[in-house]
Amino acid sequence: MGQLPEQTFFDLYNQFEHDFGRFFSGIAVSDAVISIARQTLRMHSLRAYDAMQFASASELRRSLQAEFSAITFVSADGDLNEVVSMYDFQIENPNDHPATDDAGTPPAR
Repeated sequence: MGQLPEQTFFDLYNQFEHDFGRFFSGIAVSDAVISIARQTLRMHSLRAYDAMQFASASELRRSLQAEFSAITFVSADGDLNEVVSMYDFQIENPNDHPATDDAGTPPAR
């Protein structure tokens, strides 16, 4: 991994902070989320925090179903994505999109 110049880091961080409220939704860890996570762990071999991520997305989808036809679950974890795919989520795996430099060139490996 390379290093970002300090100013670039702060510029990207500030852009993330600006975009966060516009493009991301948060959900509280409620009794419903914990219940879904526990049920998920009984049915699937996941890490506890992955079950919480799935449960949070499930509860968010339930609460937004009147406004949105689908939400996208973003994860680079193959095991988690396999479980999530069983529940009709749209999944976006960041590993499917190789990073590029400013010129659009993928990094050398």
